[in-house]
Amino acid sequence: MAFLNPFLLGFAALVSIPVIIHLLNRSRFRVVIWAAMEFLLRAIKQNQRRIQLRDIILMIIRCAALLMLVLALARPTVNAEGMGFLGGRAGSAALILLDNSMSMACSDGRETRFDAAKRIAREIVGRLEKGTWVGIILFSDEASLPLGDPSQSLDFVKQEVDKLKQSDGTTNVEAALLMAREIFEKRREFVAAGKELYLISDFQAAVWKDPGGRFAETLRALDAMAALRFVNAGEGRRENLAIRDLRTTDDFVTPDAPTTIVTEIRNYGDADAAAVPVNLIVRGKPVARATVDVPAGGTAVASFDYVFARSDSIFEVAAKVDDHRLPNDDTRYLAAEVFSDIRVLVADGKPGDDESRTEGFYISRSLNLVDPETEARVGPASAEVVPHYRLGDRNLSNYRVVILADVPEPANPAMLDRFVRAGGGLIVFPGDQVRSDIYNRKMLEGNMKLLPARIGGASGDEEKRESSIGLAVSGLEHPVMRFFDTPENRPLLAEAKFFKRYDLEPVADEGVSVVARFQDGKPFIVERRIGSGFVWLAAAPASAKWSNFPAQPAFPITVNRAVQYMAQGFMPPRNVHVGDRLAGFVPPEDQAVPLVLTEPAPRGGRRQIEAIPTADRRAMFEVPETPFAGFYRVRQDKLKGAEFVFAANPRCEKESDLTAVGAEYIRANLPGLEFIWMDRNGDVRALVEGGRGGTEIWWVPMFAVFLLLAIESALAAHWAPKA
Repeated sequence: MAFLNPFLLGFAALVSIPVIIHLLNRSRFRVVIWAAMEFLLRAIKQNQRRIQLRDIILMIIRCAALLMLVLALARPTVNAEGMGFLGGRAGSAALILLDNSMSMACSDGRETRFDAAKRIAREIVGRLEKGTWVGIILFSDEASLPLGDPSQSLDFVKQEVDKLKQSDGTTNVEAALLMAREIFEKRREFVAAGKELYLISDFQAAVWKDPGGRFAETLRALDAMAALRFVNAGEGRRENLAIRDLRTTDDFVTPDAPTTIVTEIRNYGDADAAAVPVNLIVRGKPVARATVDVPAGGTAVASFDYVFARSDSIFEVAAKVDDHRLPNDDTRYLAAEVFSDIRVLVADGKPGDDESRTEGFYISRSLNLVDPETEARVGPASAEVVPHYRLGDRNLSNYRVVILADVPEPANPAMLDRFVRAGGGLIVFPGDQVRSDIYNRKMLEGNMKLLPARIGGASGDEEKRESSIGLAVSGLEHPVMRFFDTPENRPLLAEAKFFKRYDLEPVADEGVSVVARFQDGKPFIVERRIGSGFVWLAAAPASAKWSNFPAQPAFPITVNRAVQYMAQGFMPPRNVHVGDRLAGFVPPEDQAVPLVLTEPAPRGGRRQIEAIPTADRRAMFEVPETPFAGFYRVRQDKLKGAEFVFAANPRCEKESDLTAVGAEYIRANLPGLEFIWMDRNGDVRALVEGGRGGTEIWWVPMFAVFLLLAIESALAAHWAPKA
């Protein structure tokens, strides 16, 4: 015999209540010797035994009635053959937890683990009793109910299981267990039913090696309320190759120049992999091929030099290895942003002066690069120099970066604020004619808080060039300055000497950071993030009057990298992991234009999304879920060329290692956990029927309750004293 509600058996302690009442009601008397009553003693002793026997009989009947009531509420069942005449099958409700993480795409040549899991899930549903409530929980990064509410239509559930899709997310068993626990505790269909939980997964060791904390607690809570059945959809092999990384060696891709693309391949198996072919694919076409040897448990790197064409676009780059064990990690994706025409507007504070000494000269010479042999344009940027008083005549939306070069005082800060918030870049090079008090008042202390730092006094002497200070060449973490943080490039930055400089006091703001410092630790360049754009403030002008920096090779490198950095704007990342959200900004005036999201083929689809206004006067779209690896595209259909491309990659460090654990490991690390284990080709019938409470006979003890109460009432009335 088994019980569907065994925890109610604890109420059997209530049987002691009639006994306690009987003991409390026993006659308490004191013996008094009275000669006149001696003749009554013999009659009293004869009557006393009869009364005590009646009380004991009534107490036993009452105790038995309480015990039968507790047994009825605990819902007893029996498994003996031929006992069906006693009652119907015990009502049950089942939850099937189905793992659709990336590792479940592993194939044995006949079917993937996920296909095996769906096959087993259909067989389980087919073996359940008619009328059983069934719920499906699908889990990878998050847990979900793909069928919605639990259903009693078993044919419908089997049909919907066939439609479930494989994802490229990571395995989050804990999320599925927490959802199952909540359903068991709160859903009306499950609370009073005999509960069954089927967990179908490949039981990756990375997930089960340390089942502590909430994971173990939730699993034990489910064990107390449901019959646990674990199904291993894996096949035991762990050989696998995966591309774990794909990137360009430089943060900024320059068109018409060789770009080094690096990919890393890891071998998760126990055998060496020799001459593994690696293909580089750009915009869907193979462009290069390399072979690498990958040792067992180790990694190998394949490098490619590729020249991106001159076009303002996101290039879809992929690397692929020929290994069909787990196809989902054989390809890595990269959205490479290439700018070919970054228009820069330089407002020169000293127009008409010696052109070879002005800041406008040094900046334009650094940005307007040409090949001396072919006179062809080199690099992505082109600079236009105008007198500072003509800045207001220009339409800033035609430029990506604006540079104020020793401009005496800022004109129209509101215009610059709008430009930066929309994604533009602003660089301020203060010189000897800059009025720092006006800059601080108009661009820092007022409504337009553009400057990242307060401009203080100038220190040093431009005439005494024997006294100078250099730039720090270590700890260069900013993307623009990281180029110099190598042994071969540090000397380029070390040649810069400054004879005079402004003291910059960075403001306390989360969007403010120091890009570069002097050797004494004081800021050389300070950055502020505003909306989708950036503002840079330097401590010295871009002329040779206060330093030799503009004449050094490090200056054009820094300026060009800064322009490329600012052209990208402060945008959410384009290269993410599967499961991460995607986001981007569109001009507020285009907010009403429909956006269409296209997910990676062949599993993804197309759907419309909306851009929502933000507090900083922008319009942002979001894609909360990225279940598949590959390229996601967001396009404004009515605006030619307005397209966003994102690359989502799986977390190979969690999903590509196919090492698994078995039942023995789980029992050893979670002692006391009761579950039935089945491999992918096991007996589903034995799995479903094993341990299940059979014929439910709750009505038998309940009938006994009413019968005993009727007998107790009749006897109590018959034995009651007559008036």
